[in-house]
Amino acid sequence: MAFIFSDLVVFPVLRIQAQYYGWKMAIYILIVFLCALVGVSLVMHYGLDLLGHLPDASGFQSMTDREFFNIDYTFFLNLLFLALTTAFIVWQYYKKEKSMSTNRSLGDWILLSLSIVAYGWLAIGVAVLPFF
Repeated sequence: MAFIFSDLVVFPVLRIQAQYYGWKMAIYILIVFLCALVGVSLVMHYGLDLLGHLPDASGFQSMTDREFFNIDYTFFLNLLFLALTTAFIVWQYYKKEKSMSTNRSLGDWILLSLSIVAYGWLAIGVAVLPFF
């Protein structure tokens, strides 16, 4: 439930809420959603634990026995979608540059910067992780 609900607290949704309601209300909605997300997660976890419906931990491997990185289809899908994301960002940048409409708000610049940092973090992880 928390995984599904967490889609409501991502940067694009926050920016849309800020455009419609203003930043003060958008931050309020973000805080309410985050508190509800954590609350629902805790209630579900301990509720399922109380009913005895949590998965059995005996089938799990220890952290040292796990293989965290494999070159398989998911690696290549991650590279494909990273390339697609880069292509869309470049395309959007050049599209905006042609129209000369660079009147973004401060909130848009902050969210854009955070998104670029997140993509950079992902790219560094993809580049460095195979060597560990």
